[in-house]
Amino acid sequence: MANLTPSDSWDDVYEIDGTDPVRFDIPNASNQNLLNRTERIKETLNLAGIDVENESVDGIILPIDTLSDLEAYTGDAKVIYLKGRVSDGDGGEGIFVWSDSDLSAEVAADTLHGIYVPFSSAPLGTSGGWVRQDTDKIWSSWFGGDANAIQAALDVPRPKTVYVDKNVSCANALTIDVDYTTVVFANGVTLTSAITPSAITDGFITISAENVRLENINLDGDDRAHSGIVVLESSKVRFMGGKLENFSVSGADCINVGHGGSVVSDVIVDSVKFYDSQTGIRVNGSVGSVVGAVVQNCRFIGNAARDIEFVADDGVIRDNYIETGGIAGLYIAGGSTAAWGKVQAIGNTIIGVSGAPRMGVKISTGTTSFKLADNYIDVSLGSSDASYCGILLQGASDGVIENNTVIGGLNQAIMVQPHPDPSGSDSSNLTIQNNSFSSDNAVCASYTDTAAGGYIGSGYKFLNNIFSGMYTTGISGTADDVEIMNNDFKGSASCQNMIRLFGSELNITGNTFRDSSRSAILIENLSTKDALNIRITNNNILTSTYSGGIYGRIQVVSDPADGYVLKNTFISGNTIVGGRHGILLGTSAVSDDSENTVVTNNTISDTVLDAIYCKASGAKISHNTLKDYSSGSSNYSGIKLDGDSNTVLSNSFESATKYRHINVASGTGNRLVYNFMDTDSIIDSGTSTYSIGNVFP
Repeated sequence: MANLTPSDSWDDVYEIDGTDPVRFDIPNASNQNLLNRTERIKETLNLAGIDVENESVDGIILPIDTLSDLEAYTGDAKVIYLKGRVSDGDGGEGIFVWSDSDLSAEVAADTLHGIYVPFSSAPLGTSGGWVRQDTDKIWSSWFGGDANAIQAALDVPRPKTVYVDKNVSCANALTIDVDYTTVVFANGVTLTSAITPSAITDGFITISAENVRLENINLDGDDRAHSGIVVLESSKVRFMGGKLENFSVSGADCINVGHGGSVVSDVIVDSVKFYDSQTGIRVNGSVGSVVGAVVQNCRFIGNAARDIEFVADDGVIRDNYIETGGIAGLYIAGGSTAAWGKVQAIGNTIIGVSGAPRMGVKISTGTTSFKLADNYIDVSLGSSDASYCGILLQGASDGVIENNTVIGGLNQAIMVQPHPDPSGSDSSNLTIQNNSFSSDNAVCASYTDTAAGGYIGSGYKFLNNIFSGMYTTGISGTADDVEIMNNDFKGSASCQNMIRLFGSELNITGNTFRDSSRSAILIENLSTKDALNIRITNNNILTSTYSGGIYGRIQVVSDPADGYVLKNTFISGNTIVGGRHGILLGTSAVSDDSENTVVTNNTISDTVLDAIYCKASGAKISHNTLKDYSSGSSNYSGIKLDGDSNTVLSNSFESATKYRHINVASGTGNRLVYNFMDTDSIIDSGTSTYSIGNVFP
């Protein structure tokens, strides 16, 4: 053993063999020296009941080399300074004070003798033993340098902070089952798996306790067939900082919360990195089993499946950075039939790497009352595929999607679908507002009622969004009760229909449209039922390129061959500039059998063909202002009729071509009443046309 430098005064700094290896309260740093070692030793001795101020230091402290030497020591020293567990400064060093108490319970719990050290000749501790001092913070190296040592520190049966201060290759999994346990990893310290698991859902670390906190925890799964951290039957678990990586075998998760239906509450994952694994975080609840989960400020890179999978009653996902190369960056789900999953995803950045992912965000399976807000989602590097999109809502309802920027690139920006399972739920009552969507090679936003279950979604609101760079369509959908209001649509040279809808109770109001090659708004009848009550009002449809064919900037098509019709269509207050037809009821090849169509108070100018072309019957076309139509040829009109029993009332016509203002090309019983024209230009090729009160200056 080394000799303590002799002295009679506490004013001296005592050295052991010329070094100062004692460390106290130094998290995140192994084997650092403490400049005020003398004061700390004095404080420790005072806590042990030794009056250091009134006693000579000589003989109080005896340095001992190893734990084995301490177990064998039978001398008279009051205090032992252990220089190391096996060797000097190996992390096992510290001050021990003798206790005459029965320590059998403590020794039985501390089989590695990190804190309680009995005589080797009395190993049970019934006659006393050496007790380590200053143990509010526990260092794993007190117990050794392997996974067993870390587990021993975690098993100390009281509230505690455990510092993991050495890199360890762990052959055994670890368990935290003592409440109020905090685990702190020293800087640069990593635990690497050498575990042979029995199942992919086995955890490197399993937590089943309350008030557990893990700080700066670094785990390397070494691509073995198990998960990282599994949280079971716990509450108030905190992950603060650190990195989990290489849990890459299919089915593995870096963190799994609520495995097997465990009841878990109030879990926070903050500022953790998840690299090169299958799934970063899986919140794996069933109805009511996981509540209050939060994932925030984390970073996900190189994960192959889902970066975050969130199946929970509620929770928050915010301010994370995700470079996703898998199925989805963020997947939020409820249950196939239950209405649950009140989750908020706010302020996240999700970037798809080249060739992937399929989805930036997928919200599915009965999720209700969710919020997706202030996120930046870019999947523009993904290859073109009908199932790829920025946001997929599948069987989700009563949610708000707002203030997001979504770049679809070759893929859709946002898709809304019912759940494909016949027992699943529809997607309904969704508010999509104040977002910016773009897509260079696909529909920007779509929704549909077609699925194996045949559910029909309803209650969609698209409000104050920007749709830009659209390749085919801005919004395309089949559903009832849809509002599209105050949005801004800007297409591309390839953009066809900015809005193409099927369904009833549609309200398209106050939108602005630029640059589509076909229709700004196209409404078609369903092949399964009548479509009722369509309102297209107060939209501003600006000059646009076109690409042949005969299309209306607003086009309503009810094909008689389908056996179902559009009823009660109201088109009013719109301003339309350019395009081929301003408003087209029907198609160039198909008559329209819409019922109760009203076209009123619209302003239409500069069309290449007819300002209004009506192939429907029974329509009322009134109080519209029509200017400078038929710019491409003198053969077109302000209003052209190709149906029966239509009423053309009190419209105003003005065109530089002055060829024809109203053309009754065919049909029976049409009425032309009190229209104002700058020249007498009505051509009537129909039957029984009624004309009265038309004004020709």
